[in-house]
Amino acid sequence: MEQPFSCPIFHHTSLPSTQDEARELVSQGTFPFVVMAGQQTAGRGRSGRKWVSLPDNLQCTLAFESALDLKHIGQYAFLVAVAAQQTMAAYAVEHITLKWPNDVLLNGQKIAGILIEAEQVNPSQRVLLVGMGVNITSAPDGA
Repeated sequence: MEQPFSCPIFHHTSLPSTQDEARELVSQGTFPFVVMAGQQTAGRGRSGRKWVSLPDNLQCTLAFESALDLKHIGQYAFLVAVAAQQTMAAYAVEHITLKWPNDVLLNGQKIAGILIEAEQVNPSQRVLLVGMGVNITSAPDGA
């Protein structure tokens, strides 16, 4: 049987980026944890793309220590997408599909994105920052 997981959750009304806030907390030696924001003003996606974060949607980053080989980071992003799909299905959200490596689609339009970055704390310690944005109450044009 799996052991329950718990960690601190740092919730903010607004942040430039949950990933950047998480990186700052990691630099202070604090992990695992979750950073959540009611809104991001400078969210980003993969390859530096802009992520538009509207108020009252889900914007969060989970930070935890990992020995994962960075060449497998895309697989980790897809694993998070599968978990999002299964969670949405548990709440009777239908017509969810996945687009490799990090998008969750509802009726063919993007409802969620995942961004995974790594922070090298020291030569033998790496922390993964698993960011996710989910359009729950509203979505930007075209999503």
